[in-house]
Amino acid sequence: VVGPVLRELVAQTAPADGDFLMVYFSNGHVHFTPRVEAALKELDCPVLVYGVRREGRDRNLNFRPPSNTRFVEDLARSRAVFATAGNQLISEAMFFRKPLLLLPEDSLEQRLNAAAIEKMDVGMRTHRNTVTADQLRRLLAARDRLAANIPDPPADGQARAVAAIEEYARELTGKD
Repeated sequence: VVGPVLRELVAQTAPADGDFLMVYFSNGHVHFTPRVEAALKELDCPVLVYGVRREGRDRNLNFRPPSNTRFVEDLARSRAVFATAGNQLISEAMFFRKPLLLLPEDSLEQRLNAAAIEKMDVGMRTHRNTVTADQLRRLLAARDRLAANIPDPPADGQARAVAAIEEYARELTGKD
């Protein structure tokens, strides 16, 4: 285990505690259902939404266009994150100490990621057909407790990953 390999922009961005929930769905056309939208609109806080084909505002929802820099800045400043369960986003959210409500896609990797987050007690999981505003409120209410359970990130996962790959390459080639 080498820990997360963070993008340079993430590693250089300072976290802060914002008042908004950040939402990111890698397949927004599948996961941003009317049920999910209704649950988000019931919240008493701003919600920034990435990964759907909409822009502008609708009540407390602010739909953001794709953006690398702004996405990372918003992630770093969010109160918590509601997202699909991809490894990269989970690693980055945990780096910024943001608790998660995960909505895994239909893949083994994402279901395992969501189960691990729940077992670590740094977040929760749900399904697009069962999402409720109460689940989202529980995430926001448990924010401090869940964030306190997030382990400190290991130092420089990228350097450790490269070192491990180089070591295995030497073993395979028999060259030192």
